[in-house]
Order: sequence, then structure tokens, then C-alpha cells
Amino acid sequence: MIHVEHDKLILQICALVVAIVAAIIDVRTTKIPNVITFPATIIALIMRALFGGFGMDGLLDGFLGALLGIFLTYFGGGMRKKMYFGDSKLMMACGAFLGWVNIIIVMMYFSICWGAIAVWRIGTVIPWKSIIGSVFAQQAGGDLFSPEDAKKVQARMQALIPIGPAIAVGVLITELFGQQTLEFMGLAK
Repeated sequence: MIHVEHDKLILQICALVVAIVAAIIDVRTTKIPNVITFPATIIALIMRALFGGFGMDGLLDGFLGALLGIFLTYFGGGMRKKMYFGDSKLMMACGAFLGWVNIIIVMMYFSICWGAIAVWRIGTVIPWKSIIGSVFAQQAGGDLFSPEDAKKVQARMQALIPIGPAIAVGVLITELFGQQTLEFMGLAK
């Protein structure tokens, strides 16, 4: 049992390292390269097959995690329009390391983080002082935003959000609180 826990910890550390490296690259380039995601997925599946206590069950768990990771992010929820395939491949690699149950939890936490990042980014360009003054001006028939402010907000809303950092935070939160999350949801074994 101790050996299995040790192997699980190694897989978790590997997933976190891959996610952090990908997040740093994503912030700098808005791309997550295949040279990280594909080898990480293959290494994860090999590790799951070879580590003591996992064997074919571990390989199957990793394979299902990889499939769910790519499926949930690319095909689920209409995210194709907001994500590039690199983000889906990063979730595939993390799913291969963490397994199918944990990648669902990662998806939940990363979605929350992604939403918070999006709200923060929009909040930083909204001219709050102008809006407060404009509310009164709008009652008198004026516009809520000046054309310049409206362009800034529109440009920020259309700008790409690197999703890698949100995925990395989702992996970290899952590794720290995944079991508690399952217990809270009534799904713990």
C-alpha cells in the first residue's frame, strides 16, 4: 500500500510539473507545444503500466483519463471556440497522469479558475469611474461608455486568455483537495 501511494505521488508531481511548464510557455507564447504534451502522455501511460500496484488497471485508468481530458475540453461545452487544441492536449497529458476521476475534478477547478481570470481581465479595463458618471448621463440620454472605452473593453474581451495557468491551478487544487472534493460530493470510496 505504501508503494502504491509513493507511485501515485510521483504521478501527481509529474502532472504538476508538466502543467506548470506548459502554463509558463502558454503565458509567453499563447501556445502549448506538442513536444510537451505528447511525450508526457506516453510517459504517463508507461509509468502507469510499469509502476507497482497499477499494472493494466493503472494503464486503463490513465488511458481513460487522457481520453476524458481531451474530450471534455475540446468537444464538451462548446469550448472549441475559446480554446486551442494545445489546451486539450495538456488536459490529455494530465488525465494520463492523474486518471479519469481526477481529470474530471481538474476540469471543474480549472473552469472556475478560468472564469475568475476572465472576470479579472475584463474588470481591469472597465472604466469604473466613467461608468458611475455615465449611469447618470445615460438617464439624461447619454451613452454608458465612451467610444474609446467601449473599444478597450471589446478588445480585451476578444483577446486570448492563456488557459495553461488555469489548468495548472486546477491540477494543484485537485492534488491537494481531490479526495476532500470527492467526499464532499458523496463520491469517495
